[in-house]
Order: sequence, then C-alpha cells, then structure tokens
Amino acid sequence: RLAFDYKCNKGYKYVLFFLWHSGYRKGADIVAQAMQIVQKERNDVLLLLKLGELADPYLKMFKNVKHIAIKGWLSHDELAFLYQLADIVVCPSRGGGFELNALEALAFGKPTIAHAHGCFADYAKYLITCKASYCHTVIPHNHIHIGGGWQIEPDELASKIMHVFDNYDKIADRYSKIAPQVRQQYNWQGIGKQLCDLFNQYLRNSSTKR
Repeated sequence: RLAFDYKCNKGYKYVLFFLWHSGYRKGADIVAQAMQIVQKERNDVLLLLKLGELADPYLKMFKNVKHIAIKGWLSHDELAFLYQLADIVVCPSRGGGFELNALEALAFGKPTIAHAHGCFADYAKYLITCKASYCHTVIPHNHIHIGGGWQIEPDELASKIMHVFDNYDKIADRYSKIAPQVRQQYNWQGIGKQLCDLFNQYLRNSSTKR
C-alpha cells in the first residue's frame, strides 16, 4: 500500500529486486552499489526490495539505499500487483538454475536487466543485458555450490537502469510487445507438454533397445 501510494501521489519510480535468500549469489551487493549510484543522480527512484520470511545477511548492504521492503510470501494476485508497480526489474544473479523472477518480469512486460550467461542464456534475447565477467565463486565458503558464475559491475548495472528511465516510454512500449511472446513460449502448459514429449521419447527409445 505504501509503495502504491508513493507511486500515485509522489511520482516515485521503482526498481524491483528479489532478495529471498543467497544474497551474494543473487547479486545483492551489486544492486545495493548500483542503486546508490542511481539515487545520487535521480531522487525519484526507489528500490522495491522483496524479502523472504528470514532476513538475508546481505540485507544490511541496503542501509544507504532508499527502499521499500516487502516481506513474506505473496499470493499470486499480490505478486502480480508487485510486478505491476515496478518500472524496472533487475536480476544480476552470479549463478542460478533458472531465476524465475526475471522470466516473470518479462511476462508482465517489464524492462528486465540481467546478463546473457548461464541460466539467462535461453531467453537473453528478451533481456536488457549487461556485460559480465566470469567469477570463480558463486557462494563464498560453500562446499556444495563450488562452481563459477558471471558477475556484473555495479556501475554497468546503474548505467543500464538510468538509460531505461531516460528512455522509458520507448523501452516500455517494446516490452509490452515482448510480453505476449514470452507468455506463449514459457508457460506451465507448454513446458509440461515438452516434458511429456521428452519422457515419451525416452520410453520409446528404451523399448526399442530391449
């Protein structure tokens, strides 16, 4: 309600970032530094910070960022409303299996900033992509997640955010046209059919080998 009131009555613009867990892996430090750069240039931009039930240790990095925190689980309607409030969604994840939030944002027609590597590669053509360099650590001091990932520089992310706001009407119009394509390509029914086809193919191949 506060975010809605600020948007309607004070004209704030919102950058949305999901910090459910794994703050370093999700790029929380990158977002915090980028937003400080953006807010030095623009006083009308706030960060919408979506949190889980448990506070992530990286939350402390946002103490110098003007933001509104939304905590806890949201219903489908509440989540949809959150996306509708956002003007830009950022997802500078160093490493993740899928990063559903970026895909959901695209499906809502929101300009979405990420990089073009790893889990984003399949739908990078729809994203506003930042340059990223390979990093050897996705989760520090972790004995399970030991692989590398991709890292965006904060000033690069800040530059992309400001570029979108400076050209918002044109970019938002393009993303409103992208949204139906994303919804058609990535939906539960379509993905379910692909999985069924994959299993059927596996079963057919298995039966012919017997």
